[in-house]
Amino acid sequence: MRVGIREYYAIAAASPEIALKVAALARERIGGMQGIAAESPKPRVIMVGHRSDKACSDLREFLARNQISHEWITPDAPDLGARWPGPPPADADCPVLLLADGTRLSRPATRELAQHLGLQTQARFADYDTVVIGGGPSGLAAAVYGASEGLRTLVIEREAPGGQAGTSSRIENHLGFPSGVSGDELASRALKQGMRLGAEILVTRAVDRIDPQTREIHLDGGDVVRARTIILATGVSWRRLEIEGFDRLIGKGVYYGAARSEASGTLGLDVHLIGAGNSAGQAAMFFANHARTVTLVVRGDSLEKSMSHYLIEQLAGKSNVKVQLRSEVVCAYGDTHLTAFDIRDNASGEVRREDCGGVFDFIGADAETAWLPQSIARDARGYVLTGDDVVKAGRWPLERDPYLLGTSVPGVFACGDVRLSPVKRVAAAVGEGSMAIAFVHKFLQQSAWQRTTGERIVMKSRVLVLGAGFGGMELSTLLSEALGEQADVTVIDKGDAFVFDYSKIDVMFGKASPESVRLPYRNFVEPGVRLVHETITAIDPVARRVTTSGGTYEGECLVVALGADHDLAATPGLAEDGNEFYSVAGASRVREILPAFSRGHAIVGVSAFPFKCPPAPSECVLTLHHYLATRGVRGACDLTLVLPLSSPMPASADVSKALVDAFAETGITLLLGRSVRALEPARKTAVLDDGTELPHALYLGVPKHQVPLPVLESGLAVNGWVPVDVRTLETRFPDVYAIGDGAATGLPKAGSFAESAARAVASSILAKLGIGEPAPNTGTGSCLVEFGDGRLSWADLDFLTGPNLKSVFHPPSVSGRAHKLRFGSSRSARWFGL
Repeated sequence: MRVGIREYYAIAAASPEIALKVAALARERIGGMQGIAAESPKPRVIMVGHRSDKACSDLREFLARNQISHEWITPDAPDLGARWPGPPPADADCPVLLLADGTRLSRPATRELAQHLGLQTQARFADYDTVVIGGGPSGLAAAVYGASEGLRTLVIEREAPGGQAGTSSRIENHLGFPSGVSGDELASRALKQGMRLGAEILVTRAVDRIDPQTREIHLDGGDVVRARTIILATGVSWRRLEIEGFDRLIGKGVYYGAARSEASGTLGLDVHLIGAGNSAGQAAMFFANHARTVTLVVRGDSLEKSMSHYLIEQLAGKSNVKVQLRSEVVCAYGDTHLTAFDIRDNASGEVRREDCGGVFDFIGADAETAWLPQSIARDARGYVLTGDDVVKAGRWPLERDPYLLGTSVPGVFACGDVRLSPVKRVAAAVGEGSMAIAFVHKFLQQSAWQRTTGERIVMKSRVLVLGAGFGGMELSTLLSEALGEQADVTVIDKGDAFVFDYSKIDVMFGKASPESVRLPYRNFVEPGVRLVHETITAIDPVARRVTTSGGTYEGECLVVALGADHDLAATPGLAEDGNEFYSVAGASRVREILPAFSRGHAIVGVSAFPFKCPPAPSECVLTLHHYLATRGVRGACDLTLVLPLSSPMPASADVSKALVDAFAETGITLLLGRSVRALEPARKTAVLDDGTELPHALYLGVPKHQVPLPVLESGLAVNGWVPVDVRTLETRFPDVYAIGDGAATGLPKAGSFAESAARAVASSILAKLGIGEPAPNTGTGSCLVEFGDGRLSWADLDFLTGPNLKSVFHPPSVSGRAHKLRFGSSRSARWFGL
């Protein structure tokens, strides 16, 4: 059906929603036709900031490159009162941003702004088929093709999608755009396409380091994601000019590259561009439509050596574009913003000063790859070697030929400008990004199943994993991922379901039912792994033989991951008068008795150190406080926490302080460095290790922990725990490892640290099969802490990668609960497909 112009406008007037839908389709299909019949969209952000303020220009560029519609107003604009609600912001607060939901932000960091705008800054999963580092044309192309072909794909971009190309005001020679296309428009299309197909794209996140053995990507802020393959698409960064005054005036008239968002700031000004390549020529053509004059400052004696012919002809047709050959800028002037600079004529040696409203640098770029591990080969300028270049450098470890875009580390690829290649074009980068996904598929289909000899792996080592907690689940999953059906892994556990330790608090206080927190092991299905539901009765570490209620198992490798049992008998009276809450059954019993408690003294006590999940007793007493307050009986109750520790969480001084402050605010008595020696049921009294007696009406206890009886009787344990080499997790018995709560590592007994140990053991087992090198235990993990009022805090801890403990503290917040949900959902998805 054809609708004429008049008929269309009549329909649009009667039904504005139709006009809006047609406008959206027009933008999607042919671009550039900004709503053939609809009012302009309301900006999502209104910003007041000075033209010469670098923070303002950075935020404007961030918004523009992330496709966030915004309006920028200078504080001296005559119509500020009409465009900005309320009194004008103070200069010290600028730039000030008003978001569509009414939120006001003063000088926000880009990540803070991104989070307020709903941009993704956190990965949704812990594991991905491919992680692309860099969101330029090659990275976005990899995202589009990876997601469209069914790969779980994550892109990590430290600034905004589009890369260096995103700062290009016009790309004239990209296939399919006869009138040219701006870098940010090209990035916008690719971004929308990738996200529509299911790729995740993180912004404002930088990668601190990657582990080539485990393919773990460590992000700023302490987050870690794992990948089956990694694609390096970090591109290049504009080369900085060492000109007096430039560094001081960056963002205040001196810029590197030129995004379209800069155009409005050059209206009626005289601007200069330094460089003679296509990027400089395209920017000159664009700025010529806004600035009064545009001058290209070129050190060489002609443009023909470095600029495409079509651009030179177009520049010649612009009356306000000038070219100064054999010239260079030597000094910049200005206090709060650039006002002028000196230009030297290299032919005559003359130096003259020219007024300037802005200078944009396009002199070239460098690969910033110093953060990569040494195992990823690069040339002297930092460009990543791939394909034949890796072989020529003598850095290829396998017998098969490397893939064209493969680096010196199998499973890690490079594409786009960061790769050593004579071709640096947007179209080439897009092609390489799509090609990288083809090589990812090849690697996942073949290389993960091959020895370094190129032959099919034959699993020669039967692995017995005792226990299906965090450590056992992660270890067996890693071996299955590496070996597939060639694996021969048997996991033995007496339970029929996995339970997150932190969920027991939810059961205890009625926030979850006992059944809802169970993840049945029948849903754990991994190639080459068999999970046996039997009770272990004996372990022979010398023969690596295990006897169970169902038979006998032997293996070439034995991994003990049975966790810790609760020894209630070690604390007299605990079984009769106390209530342990460290098991689902115990938490369920507490759930039944709590409603009857409304008056008297309640004690949360710990019998001995070490114990699992160090923050759990603090979580319990804080949650109990809020539970009683909600019932209106807190005033009639006294609460005491007894801990055999020097602080509530010794591994993190910040978390400990937050907990101590919370105890003070809620009137909870904290007794540190004490443990509960016994309970006397007849007198309803808890006796501490120093003889102190505490009468109570309710006692919630953490029993003494120790390894299960079969481990104690096997000769593996010393003083209740299994000694290991903390780096390798090896016991004193050959090919016998211990991970998780039962291992005496000195690290917190928490699930994420068991996972870290599992990764080290998996690498050792695989290395013995000729796959890679053993990677030491990093001793990294997180401790989550509930504050009982909906807020959650956590600390990311790193015990072993450096000389000292590194701790990243995340203060208590309601939004912190999303981190806990991601933690649980990522494991549920990885192990149980949920």
